[in-house]
Amino acid sequence: MSKKPKNIVKAKQKDVAELAGVAVSTVSKVFSEAAGISDTVRRKVIDAAITLGYDIPKDKIHQLVGGGKPTCIKLVIYYKFAMFDNENYFTEAIRGVREEANANGVEVSIELLRDGYESRFDELADKLVKIPGSAIVLMGIDHPKLLDALRLRNASYVVVSGYDLLGGCDSVSPNNRAGAHLATNKLLELGHKDIVCLTHKLSRTMLRRLDGFQDALTDNGIMFDPQKHLIEVSTANLDTNHIEKFVRSYIKKNGVNFTAVFCVSDAAALGLIHVLESLDYKIPEDVSIIGFDNLEVGTMMSPTLSSMGFNRNELGRIGVNRLMRRFTNPKSSILNIEMGVSLFERESIRSVN
Repeated sequence: MSKKPKNIVKAKQKDVAELAGVAVSTVSKVFSEAAGISDTVRRKVIDAAITLGYDIPKDKIHQLVGGGKPTCIKLVIYYKFAMFDNENYFTEAIRGVREEANANGVEVSIELLRDGYESRFDELADKLVKIPGSAIVLMGIDHPKLLDALRLRNASYVVVSGYDLLGGCDSVSPNNRAGAHLATNKLLELGHKDIVCLTHKLSRTMLRRLDGFQDALTDNGIMFDPQKHLIEVSTANLDTNHIEKFVRSYIKKNGVNFTAVFCVSDAAALGLIHVLESLDYKIPEDVSIIGFDNLEVGTMMSPTLSSMGFNRNELGRIGVNRLMRRFTNPKSSILNIEMGVSLFERESIRSVN
């Protein structure tokens, strides 16, 4: 006659508390990720739970105590940023991600987002966390719904060249607002009074650059007037060809009612220069122009383009470095890092004093 198997009694929170030497309420707080629990106590509770066979998913254990390194890093980027990046903005940042990941012994794979990805954030988040122990770099991607979806799945992720408005994840970006302020202030120092900003308002990065432009005007006693100081592109497309068509139409309607332009990207600046020169305006004799991003193509133009620049390779490296720290210690403080930006003054600006 066969013996009946003994009933297996599942461990309860009170059992975990007894083994860990803490109150049951403390165990509950650890499992619910409540604030106010030290790393030492959290580790003791998790160790006790594992010893007793308390049912905790492996990804949850990592979320609570961290440790080790990612099995891989998933680099998520909009396909046009990666494949049609003629000005090398994202190319340099991607290279930085790969170099820092290699230095940490972690492989990188890329996830290219196609048009329409905004309508399937949950599906995308499920796909990104499918590989156990993976970590995620979102490059130029900072849609709140995707960030929320990843947060709900306890993902380890960082935003590179973007922002989390709710401060729920690490991010690294250039100091866009300060850079725009420096550029605009330079034009004002050169004596320009009729200054405009060429931009769109459809991304957080460009909004911060517009904020910096407005800050500089305000600091110099000039009240910002959108009708006077803004050339607003109606779409998020700032590539050179699109800007040329838009600016040509704008000038045909409004004329050239400015002596200086702060362009929120070098690509936009190149499009503006092409149009102005085709209409027999001289740079910088008639119009001074400063761009943003300090792309190499601007140094090969005639006249060479003044621009706000930063180390894009380092942008990617810092993002991975922060991601590795987050993976090791998920409870560490969230950091939103802004890299310093410098003015590279070249031939496209002049004094009118």
